[in-house]
Amino acid sequence: MALFYYWVFPTHSSRFIRFQLIALGLYHVGFSFFYHQYLTSQGGDAIRYWEVSADLSQYAQSWMGYFGFSTFFIQWLNYIPYKVLDLSFLSGNLGYGFLSFIGLIFGALLTERLFERVKNKSLIRYLPFLIWWFPGIHFWTAGVSKEALLFLGLMGLFYFSFSQDKSVYLTLIFWLLVFLVKPLIGLLFVFWLLILFWKKSGSQKRVGIGLVFGLLPVLYLGARWLWAYSHLEAISFSEFMRLSQEQMEFLSAYQAHTELPMLGYSWIFRLISVFFRPFIWEIWDIYSLIFALENLLMLGLFFAAILLGFRKLKRLPLALSYFLLLTLLMFFLYSMTLNNYGLFYRMKSVWLPFLYISFLWLIWPFIIRKSQ
Repeated sequence: MALFYYWVFPTHSSRFIRFQLIALGLYHVGFSFFYHQYLTSQGGDAIRYWEVSADLSQYAQSWMGYFGFSTFFIQWLNYIPYKVLDLSFLSGNLGYGFLSFIGLIFGALLTERLFERVKNKSLIRYLPFLIWWFPGIHFWTAGVSKEALLFLGLMGLFYFSFSQDKSVYLTLIFWLLVFLVKPLIGLLFVFWLLILFWKKSGSQKRVGIGLVFGLLPVLYLGARWLWAYSHLEAISFSEFMRLSQEQMEFLSAYQAHTELPMLGYSWIFRLISVFFRPFIWEIWDIYSLIFALENLLMLGLFFAAILLGFRKLKRLPLALSYFLLLTLLMFFLYSMTLNNYGLFYRMKSVWLPFLYISFLWLIWPFIIRKSQ
């Protein structure tokens, strides 16, 4: 029923897009089953999230007692389906997979809008849509995880940033989802909401001013909570490096198979590791090969964007520019707080679409010229 609904939903779109949504839906459901099999055999946080046992420090005695940010929020979300309805872990993975599939729908529809169509019937016209088929995006969002909810929230924000109507309430709902799952990322998007709502208010400046003053308390309270949660004693470079070192040492205690000596790397090589490693010559199994191939493609897009699209950088749409800047910021934070390939792949998976779309947008005029 869901697939049929999304077949007829984008009536303004081409038959190709409608076929894409059907095929992507089936592909994504396949990853939900694979995610379920992988987690049940290898173990992971997702099982504890589903069984509402990942973090019991709240000593909750009721459903609302679980409510909170991050892990607490996902446990609150899973309380009724697991504890009340007694649904299986597979049901949870399929449900979360469906939610993240809605994010894929937003992405596919925006891809059609952002990229000028090639006039001839060359297969090159389908190139931008390939980014939605890369397995990394699907695997980490196909089941019970923070990534599935974060991906839905980010793609909802991204989609409605380009929407022509004044979808204030829908935009706020997707932002609230991001904020509850990842408070830091939600706070970083408050500035974008202020810009977006001011632009959409148009002549109704009172609406814009009201939204600005409505969001400022959220920014203040959220910043105070984040400050207490981070355990920073001061805003300084040395304090940030101390926090980074403590996080690296904490992760090193797990002795992950794919751990890297990040503390011994320079800043540049840390960033290179998060962006592009493992390289193709560093693979050790089929999963690392897939990861390395995605990294190789991103490396090619990166150099192509630098060489062919650097001058067009100033004309990047404002929304895409903001999402790209936040993506680069998150990758920098990951380079200072993560130390193994598995975490790299997991954490950056929800941000990869914004990198791919940005790089492709910069080189797309060159591709169109060559295809004609």
